[in-house]
Amino acid sequence: MHSKGLSSLASCESHTHFQVQSTLERLGVKFKNKDLSTSEYASQKIAQTSEILFGHTHQEWPSSIMVTMDSSFLQKRNAIRNLLRNGMAVTRINCAHDDEIVWEKLIRKIRIESARENIECKIHLDLAGPKLRVGLLKKGKE
Repeated sequence: MHSKGLSSLASCESHTHFQVQSTLERLGVKFKNKDLSTSEYASQKIAQTSEILFGHTHQEWPSSIMVTMDSSFLQKRNAIRNLLRNGMAVTRINCAHDDEIVWEKLIRKIRIESARENIECKIHLDLAGPKLRVGLLKKGKE
């Protein structure tokens, strides 16, 4: 039934387009290009996008290894090199901490070590968003 588009739309994250299109087809809507809405296409697209975002997966692990770094990694001798050698494929820099100078130094050091070891490493900058601050209220008074 799933391949016919009759399963719940609530559980179709990996193939939403296919599920919506199949449901609409059951209601009489005609589509010209069905190749873009198959579950196989969706799976291929997810794999391609994952590789673009997270790099090649290591043969021994089913997914990429992401390591969050901060300024302390600049003082640790060979830490980045050792992480690369042991499977790190993505570096996350949390921009809620440190500053532009530290981020630039980290990026430069990651790129140097990545080139030296001939191991690709994606760099993701996690931008700080607005912070919602809430406190407990007691009958309208804090």
